[in-house]
Amino acid sequence: MFCRLTHMITNNLNQSSASVPLISIISPIFQLINSGRRDTFKQAFLSLHNQNNNEFEHIIVDGASTDGTNQFIEELVEGLPNKKTVSFISEPDNGLYEAMNKGAAIAKGKYLMFLNSDDYLFDLNIINELSTIIKSNHPSYIYGYQYSLDETGAMHLWRRMSPTCIFNQMPFGYASILLNRKMFETLNGHDTQYKICADYDLMLRMIRRGYRGMRIKKPIGVFRYGGISADVQRTSQEHTRVWRSELGTVMDLTEVEDDEILYWIQSGKIPLSHLWSAFTHPNTSLEWKRACMHTALKTIRRKLKLKSGHRIKL
Repeated sequence: MFCRLTHMITNNLNQSSASVPLISIISPIFQLINSGRRDTFKQAFLSLHNQNNNEFEHIIVDGASTDGTNQFIEELVEGLPNKKTVSFISEPDNGLYEAMNKGAAIAKGKYLMFLNSDDYLFDLNIINELSTIIKSNHPSYIYGYQYSLDETGAMHLWRRMSPTCIFNQMPFGYASILLNRKMFETLNGHDTQYKICADYDLMLRMIRRGYRGMRIKKPIGVFRYGGISADVQRTSQEHTRVWRSELGTVMDLTEVEDDEILYWIQSGKIPLSHLWSAFTHPNTSLEWKRACMHTALKTIRRKLKLKSGHRIKL
């Protein structure tokens, strides 16, 4: 459950009381030195603190590392001209998403962004652009394109992001989305029973309840392949659990095996009877219904393609 946990700050390096930041960027970390993430986190850190706009705060949440991570963070902060933008927590936690929730619980910004130790911001003007949007608009979330960086160093631009994709994939890059803090609190943050797919669970709940977002047509963050989500088997199992928990309330999944649910997710072909059940359920939003229609058309298109042996446009 998400709650305000201000007593959990054990080492606040510096914090500004003079102004309220627009954006709170939260970085969960653990054992950066032993895990080989010292350099990647430094890149993430500098991609934020070298921005040409400082209307943000950076909350770093460490899970009580014992490998010199804390000293490394202190060295990074000492090199900043404006140390007041950084807060640091170091104490035991129950994984990535509990660390994110802790950071959100002490955040002061109107919007939250989660920047993991392997990821970084795409360019040095993105905070300025996001701040301009926030000052003139008040969407529940803001999302943009995301680059993915593979093991060879090649960059791949992910453009096709939309809440209508929610049934088949993570609809947004988590390094390229800002969440309204009040909305995050209303949704009780990340469900920490999930260790890999709590972000997907949160997106499902957000879209089902009708929160509306705003897209910008440029990259926000860069995501490195790897980390805990690289465990395909565990990720698939947890993805299925999320589906049963959230979608099992709007469609009957009692006689559907986990392997079949996983096939639906991966293939993009979901039985129309189940989609109709989700579409007509009374406790769903217009955004949810649009996702149902998008997935239904995708299912029909793929079935016709398989049947005819060539692509048919509907």
